[in-house]
Amino acid sequence: MNNIKFEPNRGVYLVTRNTYVPDGDLEFDEDMQLPLDMWQTIMAAHPEATYQPGDEVYIDLSQFLEKVRDPENSQGFIEHLTTDIIEIEGEKYIVLEDSRRFIKGKRLA
Repeated sequence: MNNIKFEPNRGVYLVTRNTYVPDGDLEFDEDMQLPLDMWQTIMAAHPEATYQPGDEVYIDLSQFLEKVRDPENSQGFIEHLTTDIIEIEGEKYIVLEDSRRFIKGKRLA
């Protein structure tokens, strides 16, 4: 496991930003990004946290959706995925504050 120089407060986790790559051929232009995968790896956690570095956890991505006004339709809204990102030593990670129970469980070996 990486030795990341970051210790979150209790209930806060630093997780990877793995993306979901669906089967089949999809084309993305340079402005589009692959969606986050529901399975992420804990990279840093408080020593007394439920999940610890190396745990692969299932995240409820629907809780990251935020409604924003559609720029192409002033009457409509679109859902936009928002996360808190932090960069440490050139790598970007998601900071999860789990009071809303974003993490639903972990994968068992």
